[in-house]
Amino acid sequence: MRSRLTRVAVRRRQSRGEDRRGTVAILTALMLVFLMVMAAFAVDLAYLNLVQHQMQAAADSSALAASDELVDAWGQAATEGDSSLVAARGIAAVTAMSNQMAGKSGTYIDGDRDLRFGTRLWDDQAGEYVESWGQPPYNLVEVTVRRTEAVGRPDDTVPLFFARVLGQQYAGLRTTAVVALLPGSGFQIDESFSGTLPILPIVCDEDTWNEHWSWSAGQSGSGNSAGYLADDVHFDEHDQQWKNESDGVVEINIYPSPHSNLPPGNRGTVDFGASNNSTKDLKRQIEYGLNADDLADFGAEIVPPLVVEGDPGISAGIKSALATIIGQKRILPIFSSVSGNGNNAEYTIVKFVSVRIVSVKLQGSNKYLWVERSSFSHPAVIRSTVGTSEQPTLLSSGVLLR
Repeated sequence: MRSRLTRVAVRRRQSRGEDRRGTVAILTALMLVFLMVMAAFAVDLAYLNLVQHQMQAAADSSALAASDELVDAWGQAATEGDSSLVAARGIAAVTAMSNQMAGKSGTYIDGDRDLRFGTRLWDDQAGEYVESWGQPPYNLVEVTVRRTEAVGRPDDTVPLFFARVLGQQYAGLRTTAVVALLPGSGFQIDESFSGTLPILPIVCDEDTWNEHWSWSAGQSGSGNSAGYLADDVHFDEHDQQWKNESDGVVEINIYPSPHSNLPPGNRGTVDFGASNNSTKDLKRQIEYGLNADDLADFGAEIVPPLVVEGDPGISAGIKSALATIIGQKRILPIFSSVSGNGNNAEYTIVKFVSVRIVSVKLQGSNKYLWVERSSFSHPAVIRSTVGTSEQPTLLSSGVLLR
């Protein structure tokens, strides 16, 4: 009897063990399915994350490229309006297309739909920048990159891999980048600086510079009797040439006038770097800009006001160098006062402005060096706030805000 009961108990324990093993097998199978589903979603999520990063890179680079085209449409030096926006839309689209994306040979943006422009100005009362979209003058650009449209379009939704088994075949993604052009007050360099800054070793007095602003605004009559202000030419950005037509941007003859009230040594050449720069040094600086050795004495920042030594004046020896850079943008130092004469002159530089060389004649009678203000962008520019109505003509490179 006991033996029979023992055999029954053993059979029952074996049956329960087999039940447990069956349950574990079912649970294991379910867990494997769950893990496979999770792994599948992880693959899809990783892929979407990759595409999102690629879209953001395309948006950032496109917005920065578009901001460069806004330089000539911003501030008092603006020479272009709608044409700058057209150029900005075009370069943004081209730049985006040069950025490959998973599943695409390039990134597509619609120049009209995916870009918007605005103004970002410093508000003295609020103590912060204020953005106004759709309002000129434009120094703010936003680029949107989408993968949200119908299948078959270049900006269509992103196809998924494993989520399809659950009926989710596509996912929509969208990202934006905002870049602003901010005004600058000077330049910043460091020990790694190996390039050049296109600062002319030639100066213009502040009174003449301010008078040209007033004359541009029609505050000084219809002509300039002294003959050093005019509005006769326009720089064609497409052809990269000067054309004989008015553009509302006044040219200035910065060659020293013998009839000016400034002391001898005015509006001449100045020494950036070693004292008593030779003609060879001046020509190099005019054509190629100031190098690290020229800038060494200024330290890490070149911010007005600052004092620089003068040379005897603008001589015929630098004419060929100036002729070489006609139409190109250069930075012109503006001085408020000068003391001493010739090599003993000292100029107090109060600001930097951007100009293009229009024409030059430094031999014979009626010598001249005509320049026209322009807008400028350079990564070494120190960005600043502006609390006055006059926007500086020197602009920083585009700043990625978000």
